[in-house]
Amino acid sequence: MTKAISTESHSQAFRSSLSSNIISIPAPFDNTTQRHVVRWVDIQRIFENAKYVLNGNDAVTFMANDNLEDNYIPLRIGCHPGVVLKVAVSEGEQGPAGSASSFAAPVCDSTSEAAQEDVNCLSQQMTDVAIISPNPARTNPAEIFQGPRSSVQGHHQLQDSFFEALTTGQLYQAINIWDEMKGHIGDIQAEMAMNKDLQAQVLQMQRQMDAKQQQMLQMQQQTLDYLTLIHTRIQAVFTQTYELHEYPIPRLFIILPKTTRRTRDRIGNPFSDQFRLFFLCECGAHTMAEGSRVPHEIHLAKHEGYDINRPKEFVQKYGSFVLTMMQMVKYGFTAAGIIVPPLAHFGVVEGIDAVRKGLDLARTSIGSLIDQTIAFIQNQKNDDSGGIDLPTETINLDRLEVLEGTELRQLESYLNAGDKDHTLGNLYRTVTTEGHVKWVCLDHYRENYRESTTQRLKDAVTENGGVYNEEEGSVNICIQSKSRAKRFYKIMVKARGIQVLDITFGWDATLGDLRAFESAVLKANIIELTINGTHFNGPAMDFINRRRRFVPILNLICNGRIQSLRLNNTRHFDQHINGSFAAMAPRLRVLSLGPGFSLKNPVTASNFTKILTHCSSLNELRQYSEHNAPLFEATLDNIINLPNLQSMSFGSEAYSLHTAISKSMAHEVVMSILQLGDLSSDGEMILQKGRLTMLSLEQTPRTADESRLADLICQNPELRFLDIPCHGERSNEILSLISSTRDKILQGGSTTALSDIQLAKDTWFSFKTKSVLTSVAGHVVNEGDPISFTLDASIKMAGDDAIDENDISSVFRQFGWSVRTLKANSTFSDELAKLLDEATRLKGSSLRWLKLDPWSLTSPGLDCMDRIIERSLDLECLLLCNFGMDVRVHRDKAGRLIHRHATRLQGLIIQGCAAEQWISFIRTQFPGRPSFPVMKSFVLGISDKAYLSQADVQWLAAIVAAPAISSLSSVQDVPVNVSDIWTPFTMFCLSGCWLQPEDWEDLIVAMDFCALATLDFRWTNFSIEQLRVLADRISNDDLPVFPLRSLRLEDTDLRLCRDTESISKLHAALKLKAPLVTIMQWPTFSLHNIS
Repeated sequence: MTKAISTESHSQAFRSSLSSNIISIPAPFDNTTQRHVVRWVDIQRIFENAKYVLNGNDAVTFMANDNLEDNYIPLRIGCHPGVVLKVAVSEGEQGPAGSASSFAAPVCDSTSEAAQEDVNCLSQQMTDVAIISPNPARTNPAEIFQGPRSSVQGHHQLQDSFFEALTTGQLYQAINIWDEMKGHIGDIQAEMAMNKDLQAQVLQMQRQMDAKQQQMLQMQQQTLDYLTLIHTRIQAVFTQTYELHEYPIPRLFIILPKTTRRTRDRIGNPFSDQFRLFFLCECGAHTMAEGSRVPHEIHLAKHEGYDINRPKEFVQKYGSFVLTMMQMVKYGFTAAGIIVPPLAHFGVVEGIDAVRKGLDLARTSIGSLIDQTIAFIQNQKNDDSGGIDLPTETINLDRLEVLEGTELRQLESYLNAGDKDHTLGNLYRTVTTEGHVKWVCLDHYRENYRESTTQRLKDAVTENGGVYNEEEGSVNICIQSKSRAKRFYKIMVKARGIQVLDITFGWDATLGDLRAFESAVLKANIIELTINGTHFNGPAMDFINRRRRFVPILNLICNGRIQSLRLNNTRHFDQHINGSFAAMAPRLRVLSLGPGFSLKNPVTASNFTKILTHCSSLNELRQYSEHNAPLFEATLDNIINLPNLQSMSFGSEAYSLHTAISKSMAHEVVMSILQLGDLSSDGEMILQKGRLTMLSLEQTPRTADESRLADLICQNPELRFLDIPCHGERSNEILSLISSTRDKILQGGSTTALSDIQLAKDTWFSFKTKSVLTSVAGHVVNEGDPISFTLDASIKMAGDDAIDENDISSVFRQFGWSVRTLKANSTFSDELAKLLDEATRLKGSSLRWLKLDPWSLTSPGLDCMDRIIERSLDLECLLLCNFGMDVRVHRDKAGRLIHRHATRLQGLIIQGCAAEQWISFIRTQFPGRPSFPVMKSFVLGISDKAYLSQADVQWLAAIVAAPAISSLSSVQDVPVNVSDIWTPFTMFCLSGCWLQPEDWEDLIVAMDFCALATLDFRWTNFSIEQLRVLADRISNDDLPVFPLRSLRLEDTDLRLCRDTESISKLHAALKLKAPLVTIMQWPTFSLHNIS
């Protein structure tokens, strides 16, 4: 607030922060500072409790010496002519207060009426501009309302100074202030002119905000609907009840990314390395004990987690379920007896050191890891749906299925679990009072089963020589006497920690003993029960109860908890039960009748089957006995009353029988017989019923048993598949028998479903024969004549023994034209080639896959093979192997075959010594890759160590390189498809070769990696320098991901490198672009194993 300075005397105008009254304090001239000053003591005399002085918004500081080190004494401030300074006298006052309206300014006597009019006019104008428009360039509402306040405040300061000048008689100063105010008024009036435009702008912004608010409300509703779907899905998971036999491992788990690498890699592909799987503790109301202080909210198990093998396959199989679990952890879930806190309150890793080891929580939070996992799974689902990016809300959670028992059992195969002696996740299996299986951590397990009780149970089991697995809740025990049994039962009931009991009665138990056992089991928490009755001989004193002796065992399955019952060595069980038993067994799912159990006649089998019909949930029936046929037939006759039965398994020393059942119908009946001629009468009864769909023999049928094999085919019209081990010399004999039997059935007007035959080498007595026939797989087809018989065969030869022409020649002679797969080794002779040539001359060749080693072939045999290959119009794969390239005659054979069939050759395997002779031969005969347009695999092996020349390496580089697209067409506008020129390699093997470092680099840089899955450099001088070149070559390639799966470096110079850290880094670099690659360094393998 400006004030004119008097020429006579100097004073400084002040006002209190609590009042508008202005007081002037003399400002004498200070010789030290050479200016007019006001002493701080004078200010304090006028304004009591003065704290500081303000000039507008700026604090007025005490005057100090030139070095600004000390204030002048007495304390003083400089005079500010024409300005009213404000003195803060109230504690907490932080800035200027008051406005022009608070002044009660008296009119000075020297003010004329004209001046008063000017003052009134100016005051009115100032009132008009008090509400001004903000700068229209501002769009932020906070800025819009910040500008006017600062502008008005400045004008109020000028107005206050103007009135102060008038009231003190300083007219000259007032005129100067008036002129300055006129300039400001012009600016303010210009802003007022734009006020209407700004108001319209603000109005438009309000409308946009209203529209966005509506959109947010809609999104809120969609989110609520989505959360409802998630809640419904999680509810389905938790309400699904698992039975013990299909619940071998925990079912609740989440997955999180492992520690990632560089930031850009983590952002670009956060899951390129691996996942870790973490199980959850299924605690809840069922784990609470009275006075419990342990939280009973679902949490991560105390375990560092498991690496997931084959992560992509894992996500495809379990992705829907994992997505539900991740959303459960993120949003929380509450149901009857189950609490999952939302992520914001989820102490998921607090205090769990083992979990923190498996997560990179130093650089990221558990929340971000969960969000990354959810986003990844949703992206995978979008990719599976055709690459269309679907919004989160469109995922139909209602269609997501909960995990079945089989899927849970397969889960462990995806985990890299090193703790084989423990259950997964360090979790313990427990059973609720309703009979549902849960897996909980040790803290919650002990909350239910106190340590003292558990210790007594351990002692009791140890006393009886048994084994107690606390984690699985299982006991295997043999009790020798009634008194020991009584003590054990008492402890078992109190502990309630046993879910699986395998008990052997070491004495001949009576009805009373079994009743005592029944009572204890009913009070305990047992779900899976195995009873071994080795000593059940039937005491004379129990004669009166012999018809009821095993009734307590039947009663056990009706207790509402038993889900699996196994009876071993319970002799004469059928004679010691009451056939009128009619109680229901609602939870029994598995019934296994082991050795010693016998239902010898159809009557007792029928009675026992009636008992089974009361087991409405029975899923699996097993029996191992010498009398299986009665129960097998009785069960199939009553299968309509067993709606949930899915499989039956029967076994004896002579055979095994497996039946797959669905919707009360037997779909597959598979029988495996050790020796057809030694089959018991019980097995014969099963064959004669004609229910078989598949039959497998484990030994070659004897000649005397051939008629029995023919009868078996006739008796079982639904038989579709035969698997018969066979000595090579009898292959054609058995095939002819099957063919004639099939023709006889059809000619007689009957039907047969026989369509597939597998003849395999008899491994039981392979030492008695030199047969090189490994297998003949056949498929029966009908063409034209409904009774015609042809064989679609696959033949694989193995071994290096000389061929017995009787072994395989008869098969070639009769069925050679129908052979589709032939893997012929070095024993393949001219005679066999001639037989195959004759067989295919009239009917053509069905070959689709041929692997040929021409070692034993001469020129006539090669001529036969040329004709066979030319007749094989459907040939999909042709592989040539030659392991004698150091011999001229073998080089000539290789050259002849390659020249004739180079355009169809898909694989070439060549090996030998004297490399300098035959590598140059191959190079000059076939100068480049265009000679082999469809080749996919190339194996080059040198038996002895040999350095390759630069010319040899250049040829190899040309073989493995991609086509030079620019040189393939002279017309630039015509696109060239590389696959139309030649097929990229999927396998490249270079073994026993030594290369110069620069040659290694040329070869690696030239390689086409777009389809290469196997790269093999065994027994070479491949070193860490070459590994570095390979890593750089792959890292700098434009391909986003490489299909490379196997990099074999056994017995290379790499094993001499002790810089394991560098090798690990290079391996990691390869994994970035080739995430599926496995590097094998140390084991030694034979080149002959390459196929």
